[in-house]
Amino acid sequence: MKNNRITAESLKGYVLGLVVLFSLLLRYMQVFAVDYPNGWDGSFYEMQLHTWLETGQLHSPNYSLIYVLMKFLTFFCSPANAYKLVTVLASSMFSVLIYVYSRKQLSPLDSLLVCLFTFFSPVLLFVSHQFTKNLLGLDFVLLYFVFQKKDWKLIPLLFLAFFTHRLAFVMLLFLGAWELTSYIHLRKWIFWLVPLCALFGIFSFIPGMPTLFDYARVIPELQLSFTWGFLDFYRVWSSQAFGWVWYVETAVFHVVLLMIALYYLYKKALLPLACLFLLLLLPIYDFSSGSLGYRLFLNACCLLFLFLPLCMQRPFFKKGMVALLILGLPFGLMSYDAPRFDPPIAYYKLVASRVEAALKNVADVSMIIAHKGIKEQIILTTDHQALNWAVPTHMEQHAYRLVYGVEDQELIATLGQELSSWKRISKNYLLTSELEWRRFMDALEEEGKYQRINELQSWLNPYQQRPLYLQ
Repeated sequence: MKNNRITAESLKGYVLGLVVLFSLLLRYMQVFAVDYPNGWDGSFYEMQLHTWLETGQLHSPNYSLIYVLMKFLTFFCSPANAYKLVTVLASSMFSVLIYVYSRKQLSPLDSLLVCLFTFFSPVLLFVSHQFTKNLLGLDFVLLYFVFQKKDWKLIPLLFLAFFTHRLAFVMLLFLGAWELTSYIHLRKWIFWLVPLCALFGIFSFIPGMPTLFDYARVIPELQLSFTWGFLDFYRVWSSQAFGWVWYVETAVFHVVLLMIALYYLYKKALLPLACLFLLLLLPIYDFSSGSLGYRLFLNACCLLFLFLPLCMQRPFFKKGMVALLILGLPFGLMSYDAPRFDPPIAYYKLVASRVEAALKNVADVSMIIAHKGIKEQIILTTDHQALNWAVPTHMEQHAYRLVYGVEDQELIATLGQELSSWKRISKNYLLTSELEWRRFMDALEEEGKYQRINELQSWLNPYQQRPLYLQ
């Protein structure tokens, strides 16, 4: 009997080892399928680490745990590959933790099915490429559910989430508060609450950490019009960007959502998770690319995996999952369309090099204003500083701007003179001084072309100054 028990325990270890190994290999192949840092944030993290290594400090002060991990990995590889390796580790850990969590409720085979769905999921693959730091924070949220007896384990998880990602920290605060108020005596609850609040209050002064002033991020995102996640997500990205596996996961999402609603009519297991899940889906936020509603929706999709063990206990759902994975797993593994979802890094590098050449003989260039994606390439490949926000008035005199979407004919018609101060960088981009850009925009306003002004004032032509909470 003893030998049989040891063999069974060893088998569990072997299966877990295979899950870890397969997760690492699969995510490595997916992330390293391109030779640049993945997603729209990849180059930002590369730029941050590049600046840290060269100057001893980050370009944008932020002491998140992800930078510590990346700094360690630069002993073995470049900043770009350090970011990619963190992406591999964060996404692999997510799948492994889902497997471990499922094993507490399901058989090894059923747990593998749930784990395989994390490999199939195009949404999870999208999040791992676009929001690596967010996914790393979600790993600590998963650890909360992996620990059956939470008690003191919540405290280190709160600190890890605090130093990783704001949203993960807020999720754990919500779950921890629910647990404390439900199962712990009020006196003991206050005993833990007071010192923790004091510590987090002190740490909030560290750049990049959560603070009470983060409400300033949320208020501008609130809107009265009601939306629904998947419909808006497909609206943000052209329908041509999605293969059929995306729509299959959409169907699974809504089936699970319905099963959750029916299940909680007569049972209250995982009620805190269900409430958190529904809070993330509240349709009261702006839903555009990178907005709060956009990010909350993607986090809700990732938390959905925690409900799958519950759903797998229903035979019809299990059979559907088996059929889905047999037919769709190969398509889901490569569902991320990098040319469509990622910025054109090679083109942005070319634009950055032309900007440097155009400013070669210009003295006193204090800042180049350029949109996200190109800004990072200017910092990485030139000696100039760049910002994807408008600069204060006192900095405009020595600032230059990369302008998107303005034709020469429009400039001549609006300014009525030769364009010697405007340099054509590429088909889509012009380089000029910030003062010239301001003169052009003022001329449009004088002519009453407010619709054109609204078209130009977008993320491609930064027009807002950087908020205080980001400075």
